[in-house]
Amino acid sequence: FATIAKHYSNGLRPLIYVDEIDSILSKRSENSSETSTNSTDRRIQNLLLTNLDSSNLPKNCCVLGSSNLINEMDSAYFRRFNLLIEYKLGGYQSRLQLWNYLMKDCQDNAEYAKYELSPALIRSTYDQINIDRLLFGIQPDKAAIIKLIESKIDYAGFGNKLKKVGF
Repeated sequence: FATIAKHYSNGLRPLIYVDEIDSILSKRSENSSETSTNSTDRRIQNLLLTNLDSSNLPKNCCVLGSSNLINEMDSAYFRRFNLLIEYKLGGYQSRLQLWNYLMKDCQDNAEYAKYELSPALIRSTYDQINIDRLLFGIQPDKAAIIKLIESKIDYAGFGNKLKKVGF
């Protein structure tokens, strides 16, 4: 943070973005038998918490963090942020619009949109379809695309009834 303050002493507003912040700011263990890894994690967490206090941040600094596992984060961290925003996945119509945008000529997009994939997983699926098409000349049919979609879903313990995934 000191380096950031030094570089932004010219009046510009620094922005610090930490993706998957839950990996750093997970709930702290109260277990007295800490491993060296847990001890290191705790020191990193404490250092970050100290630096997230507004008095320690560079002037006009904005810190953004994103997480899919907000319930895994210690509540002490939330006090360091001025604002928490929950981004909810869109419904069927949003997924259908994305499939229609990506696969304009496909008649089966309504079927693919039934699977509650996050926009990132829909894009990942589309990219994989395109890679197969470009590199190997494979034009997947509806069954192959559904198989690809289902490969991104962990069905463990749910049989084939679960059609929801997202992050």
